[in-house]
Amino acid sequence: MSTLPHKLRAGEAMPKARDDAPADAERISTVIIDIEDGDGPRAAYAALQAEIRRMRDRGSVVPAKLVSLERRLFSACCSESQGR
Repeated sequence: MSTLPHKLRAGEAMPKARDDAPADAERISTVIIDIEDGDGPRAAYAALQAEIRRMRDRGSVVPAKLVSLERRLFSACCSESQGR
């Protein structure tokens, strides 16, 4: 399993670590707190998806745990929509 935000094209450099990693960690913890206090899996999924998109747009590597959390929230949304 790759932790790259997207597949690299020929001649494209790997994303470099950024100096704003502490800011990313702070934003991630805020998103997780919002998920725990939120209005259900749909709101949590939307917030997490927005944060992951922001990280990818900046060229940051998205932590595997966030990707895993995104998948679990997606499953929860699907289950909720099917009345489970």
